[in-house]
Amino acid sequence: LLGGLIGCDYVEAPYKELANKGAAGTDIARTDTIRVPVQQNVLIEDFTGFRCGNCPQASDIADGLAATYKGQVFPMKIHVTQVFAAPTTEYPYDYRTEEGNTIDATFGISSGGIPTGMVNRKVINGNRNIRKEAWGATAQSLMAEAPGAVIRIHPKYDADKKQLNAQVQINYLKSGSLDERLVLYVLEDEIESVQIDYRKSTKAEPYTH
Repeated sequence: LLGGLIGCDYVEAPYKELANKGAAGTDIARTDTIRVPVQQNVLIEDFTGFRCGNCPQASDIADGLAATYKGQVFPMKIHVTQVFAAPTTEYPYDYRTEEGNTIDATFGISSGGIPTGMVNRKVINGNRNIRKEAWGATAQSLMAEAPGAVIRIHPKYDADKKQLNAQVQINYLKSGSLDERLVLYVLEDEIESVQIDYRKSTKAEPYTH
């Protein structure tokens, strides 16, 4: 699944810089008609774990916002911590990633417990770590802001090579900065596994991540 966010915001480290950035002069000019959005899109980074019994409720909140504001709110679930996401003999699943662990360590999101998350990585009242109960109000506030740019992703998948290439088109609506970085994530979802959900049981049960 490859998703594109139409909008722009500052993305702070951590991010990876590719060693091979392509030869100069290889950009392809596009003449697509650009639809300028009137609202800023929102990314909710939901920090979770399959052994976190309160996390499914947070996931439902994020998914509910995505359904209500379809095409404007995009949730990304990030499995973190040894306590809630590390595999065990009984449950040999590990959905943690190097990138997710780095983001968590950099911003210290899980240090106060999960579920919690970031919304466009904005600092709200001096805190970037936003509890699930405030995701909706925070998302509404951010969507009311005018976007800084229009970002479009043109993906192309080579099934034989199992290689995904993406051309990214950015049209700035405001003055940009040389310090800005573009970050692309490829998300995997609809994973059939298990999850503890305290609303149902204290044991892990079948669940679609």
